[in-house]
Amino acid sequence: VWKNAATGNPYSYVNTGEYEIFEFDLGSRFNYAEMCRLICPRPFMVERGHADGVADLDFSADGSRLATAGRDGTARIWDLTVGGTRERSLCRLPVSGEAGARVNRVLFEPTPQPRWLATYSDLSDAPLRLWDTETCAPVAADAVDGLSGAGSRAAAVRRLADGILVAAGLDDGRVRVLFASDDGDWSRRCDLRQHTRAVLDMDFSPDGKRLATASDDRWARVLALD
Repeated sequence: VWKNAATGNPYSYVNTGEYEIFEFDLGSRFNYAEMCRLICPRPFMVERGHADGVADLDFSADGSRLATAGRDGTARIWDLTVGGTRERSLCRLPVSGEAGARVNRVLFEPTPQPRWLATYSDLSDAPLRLWDTETCAPVAADAVDGLSGAGSRAAAVRRLADGILVAAGLDDGRVRVLFASDDGDWSRRCDLRQHTRAVLDMDFSPDGKRLATASDDRWARVLALD
């Protein structure tokens, strides 16, 4: 196999014009084309939906959907249950409209049947937006409104016993933590300036009582939420 298929060695038959190549006794079970298909994995899905690079993606909890964040200012939701050549695109979300701001992160609600998708973008007027995964329409939430002034690259979600924590880190160092109850009500847990420069990454502790943030100001901080 090494002599027949290796690409890292100059003496491999892949890189030479050998006339005779060792054959495998396949016992008439399948042919060489079928063996190549087993050796070389084929892509499950190849889709072109964005007009610029794709910055981030996220699977839904049940694996049936995939969300992508585009530098063209849009996010998309794809249906992974569709087979063949049928259209897989479920939603095209105009996150930044005509502003042209990049979408940096996408996160599904961490439940088997997600009701919303969160998008984080460079749009300073609305860096965090929520979208209904069924209607593809924006979700109105007072707790999200008012978060403006800078774009967002840092994002985190955590499922708790009675709801979901959603966090956004802004490029001006601010951090906002929201809570979505199982009834669909949104509230604000905290809104403060944790850093002096852009928040680059963040993550909740497994119990949701702590939020760690990393920033371009050379600091990593842990925020107590309880």
